[in-house]
Amino acid sequence: MLSFIASVDLSVTSALYALATSSPVFSLLAVFVAQWLPYCAIIFLVVYEFLVDDDPRTVVPARLRRVLLPVLLVWVIVVGMKLAIHEPRPFVGELGIVPLVGVVDPFSSFPSAHAAIFAALFGSLWAFHVPFWRWYGVIALAVGVGRVMTGVHWPSGVLIGFFLGFVVSFAWGRAVMFQQEKNI
Repeated sequence: MLSFIASVDLSVTSALYALATSSPVFSLLAVFVAQWLPYCAIIFLVVYEFLVDDDPRTVVPARLRRVLLPVLLVWVIVVGMKLAIHEPRPFVGELGIVPLVGVVDPFSSFPSAHAAIFAALFGSLWAFHVPFWRWYGVIALAVGVGRVMTGVHWPSGVLIGFFLGFVVSFAWGRAVMFQQEKNI
């Protein structure tokens, strides 16, 4: 089973990396999606949270708690997994892949923190019915694909990141909503 996953990882990564490096336009698009789109999405979310209601002193802390805490929990889980599992990134080895974005540790590929965090944002926004939750689902997918295209993650690490981020944040959101209904 692991050899099958490794084979699929290698095939998908090679194909997406080849696409990303086939032209300067695709390279720029892959880098934007993998590195800069996450910043844009987080800035938009923070601005939205501060501008959406009349009284940010009471509403914003509650929203940040609902959205930020599950994301931080996912990040802690991912960091723990990365410390325990030293999975080399696709550019480590003989594949001829040169990463298109910078990374800190060449042996912290599993799971993808970017995929987990954006899946967590998506899950939290969906759980709380924030109007643009669907866009964060698209952003999460784009960021995950971009991380593979730029040669810094394997598809399996991105998929596990998606699963982990979504499940933890959606469960958190439902638990918070259940607690709120119980207190009413």
